[in-house]
Amino acid sequence: MANRRIHPKPQIGDTFGALKIEAEAEPYVSPRGQNFRRWWCRCKCETLKPVRETHLLSGKIVSCGCVGRENSAAARVLTTGRPRESGKLSNQQKQEMVNRYLAGESTIALGIAYGLTPAAVGANVQRRGGKMRSLSDSHRKLALNEAAFSEITEASAYWIGFLMADGASIETAST
Repeated sequence: MANRRIHPKPQIGDTFGALKIEAEAEPYVSPRGQNFRRWWCRCKCETLKPVRETHLLSGKIVSCGCVGRENSAAARVLTTGRPRESGKLSNQQKQEMVNRYLAGESTIALGIAYGLTPAAVGANVQRRGGKMRSLSDSHRKLALNEAAFSEITEASAYWIGFLMADGASIETAST
């Protein structure tokens, strides 16, 4: 027989993370017709929420969601180095952020400057009509002149010949 963890049955008054069981709730019936026992749980923030017993026992749910929001705010501090002081950015700040991004500044640097996550910076750029750089463009260290071979000069003909003969132009470390 497979090893199964045997959990004691939850009772009123038991605490799981930030949730304390207050009463039994109506069972949850899954789309497949399975019945799952549920409990009314009060979170540390005083929110009352029905939670499936299996989720309490497995630790899948430990709060009404407030712990995740707190952790998200803590993650913002870890990612950006500081919390956002004023809540919302002004339209002028948002447009300045987009302009700085379009001028070549990274979402990480802008996130630190404005107290946002890099994803929030990217979302703001897209909402304001800016086009996000591709991954290869954002990791490019040197400028790329895509029109270098549009007009054939003596220098461009040399490089065309070099690339056709060798197939590559890379720098290798000397050994």
